[in-house]
Amino acid sequence: MFKYLTLLFFPFAVLSQENSGIHEYIPLQDNKVFDVEIIVFAYKTPLPNINTYTNKAIIDDSTAVTLNLKPENLPFVESIIANNENTDSDISTSSSAVVDQNKSDFTVSIAEEEDNKRALTWFNHLENDYQLSAIWDRLSKQPNIVPLIHQAWRQSETPFKSPTYVKLNNIPQSEFTSENDSYTDLTLTGMVALSKGRYMHFENQLNLIRIIQNEEMGTVENMVFSLDERRQLKTDELNYFDSPWMGSIVKITEYKGSEENQD
Repeated sequence: MFKYLTLLFFPFAVLSQENSGIHEYIPLQDNKVFDVEIIVFAYKTPLPNINTYTNKAIIDDSTAVTLNLKPENLPFVESIIANNENTDSDISTSSSAVVDQNKSDFTVSIAEEEDNKRALTWFNHLENDYQLSAIWDRLSKQPNIVPLIHQAWRQSETPFKSPTYVKLNNIPQSEFTSENDSYTDLTLTGMVALSKGRYMHFENQLNLIRIIQNEEMGTVENMVFSLDERRQLKTDELNYFDSPWMGSIVKITEYKGSEENQD
């Protein structure tokens, strides 16, 4: 039972809404890449009085990036083999490429090849690759909790002062519009961001939209709640963000580029 839980290439790659759906390879030698996984849930607590409660502002997520699944033709990792005679024409091959050591153009050792790995970033993971599925299942069995969204993706570092936000919502694609002003109960909208300054931080900017019957007016109205929090966190730990109406569970894992390319 969860209740107010206390739980380019350098230096950063920054994406915008115009780059939605674009995937980027990031050199692992000079940059860090992370897998981000988040579960957002709502509490089934009694709603406040519609006549005295003031709705929170709807968060503007128009600058956030909408992520897609990884295209099948793109490898998770690729290696860069540098041409010593022409540094402007680097050659990219997969990590399984074989280099002819007899050619004087290439002087790449196995260690150097490992150092020149580039990881694909800014794509959603398949559900089979989620790490927090057991937590989602446990939340689903809690009588006072409604799990809303479970999503995981791979991304590069983004700067603390201007992070790249990832859009989150549980609105069916067939019903989604950028100016949707009519929501069903337990709608989630907003965005989140992983950023790095001196320390790593994660930020939630999320709205939970509930439906309530205004008996005095005889109308059905939206009630808008928010989870707006940015906090320092560490990798490989469960991090909890909480409010009276909703919460999130976040896990950040650094990606080393050592697996998956066998797929």
